[in-house]
Formats: sequence, C-alpha cells, structure tokens
Amino acid sequence: MKRHYYKKRSPLKPLVENVGARLVQADSRFRRLAVKCSALLFGGFVIYSFLAGPYGLFRISRLEDRKEELIAENRRLLVQIIDTDMTRKRLTDDPHYIEYVARTRYLLARPNETVIRLQR
Repeated sequence: MKRHYYKKRSPLKPLVENVGARLVQADSRFRRLAVKCSALLFGGFVIYSFLAGPYGLFRISRLEDRKEELIAENRRLLVQIIDTDMTRKRLTDDPHYIEYVARTRYLLARPNETVIRLQR
C-alpha cells in the first residue's frame, strides 16, 4: 500500500500567491506602487548600510579615532620603555647616578657628612 505524504503548507503561501497574481493581473497603478515601495525599502536599506551598518561611516570614523588614540598610547609606552631601559643601564654601570639616587630618593649620606635640608 502506498503511503501518502502531506505537504506542509505555509501560512504565507496564499498571500504570496495572491500578490503574485495581483501583480500579473493588476492595473499599472498597483504595479507602480509596488515598484515604488520596493525601491523605497531598498534605498532605505542602502542608506542604513552606508551610514550606520557594520561598515558604515559612523563606525569607520570611530575606528579611525580609536586608531589615533592607540598610536599615541603606543608612542607613550615606547618612550617609557626606553626611559626605563636607560635608567636600568645607568643603575648597573654609573656610580655617580647610583649615588644621586641614594641621596635624593633614599636620603642617605656618607659617614661623617652633615646634610642640611632646605624646605621649599
């Protein structure tokens, strides 16, 4: 015995068929209205995509601003790295710099030396 399979019908199918039949049989006013509505929807989509979509002008301008900020931060960090590296080298090699740091930062003095501190 053969089995009969029932096709599922979409609830939108009669509407789509009705619109298709109306376009074929309709007068030119309905066709013009359908074309205008389609063009308006397409134009709105294109304008939205151009201005506010994921590749829109607003996002591109925000990304360019963020790029400028990151470049500036990268330069600042590079200067900080170079400065830290120079300080490290001076601390390992330069005895005068070591003495300067000990006297200014840690307030150390040599034996039999009197330190007079002036208030600013």
